Amino acid sequence: MSKFEIFSVHLVDKLNAPITGLKCKIICEGSVFDGSSNDLGQMGPILLYENSLSPQQLSDIRKGLRQKLPEAAVSNVGVKLSIYIVTDTGAEKLLHEEAVQWGRKIIVARSNWVKVRMPLIRTDTEGKQEESYRKEMCGFAEVEYEIGKNTGNFATTKITLCDLPKKIVDTALRHRESTEWSYWVAKHPLPHPVLGNPPVIGPKTNKCSLFVYDVLTEVGLSVPLVERGRSTYIPFYQKLYPPLADTWADQSRLSKNWIAATSPLPGDVGAYVESYIDATGHVGFVVAPGVTVSAAEDKIRVNDVGFRVAKMSEEQREYNSALGGRGEHDFFIFRRLRA
Repeated sequence: MSKFEIFSVHLVDKLNAPITGLKCKIICEGSVFDGSSNDLGQMGPILLYENSLSPQQLSDIRKGLRQKLPEAAVSNVGVKLSIYIVTDTGAEKLLHEEAVQWGRKIIVARSNWVKVRMPLIRTDTEGKQEESYRKEMCGFAEVEYEIGKNTGNFATTKITLCDLPKKIVDTALRHRESTEWSYWVAKHPLPHPVLGNPPVIGPKTNKCSLFVYDVLTEVGLSVPLVERGRSTYIPFYQKLYPPLADTWADQSRLSKNWIAATSPLPGDVGAYVESYIDATGHVGFVVAPGVTVSAAEDKIRVNDVGFRVAKMSEEQREYNSALGGRGEHDFFIFRRLRA
């Protein structure tokens, strides 16, 4: 029976996405392995062997390897292997623990956090290092969201955000449960920083796109206003409104400042198109992949709208497709500020 194993550790977040660049420490019966996960979220490979192996047996194992590996001797199979996250301050937090098993080549260590990698956007022009700046500007958040439509079934996700995406998500979540963008009430859009006050949006109108505009404007961004309705075909008659869902969903529009992507990041504007009687689709903010905050008919809700179809079984998807406009629809495009 084999008395050694070559294994690797795969680090994933709560959504099963690989966590890259995470500092970790693996401890097994006194042996310590330090390092960071690679671009695939992996650490290793590492060679473990029982200390009962003879020097010749160990030499034969090493000769069969393609490269020299970090290694450790253990007293017997079943000893405890522990994986710790090492924070920026050097603190260690236990992430995963299990017994060593021969034949187990992959160990999956799952974090309850969702780690979002952000590009560097600040240089050291003010004498402040990027790392220390991010410690000030980044933060953790735990968000409760509803699974399905009016189900009363809630789950939580934890995310860490920095800079502009953090500001967008924080601002949007502050309005949770607000009825200010309800279908049944009139709403004045926030003043555009350049073009002034857009027309009031009356009652009995869907306001998911107005919520997106207001949040982005509150954050300090300038969202282009567009013509719609009579304004688009009557000469010299112009009224500019916040863009609707179909405008956000069209990557040829708003393209000067808003890039289009097919995979979501927190702070993105997610959109889909559907020809409803009173709407062109739906639009909202991505809190984390699979979680959104947007204006529903009655109030601002945090749920999984825009990500529900992907979670369905094939049978459920066929039934949902037969519902047409009354069914669920997934966001197929995600817009984020080009800068």
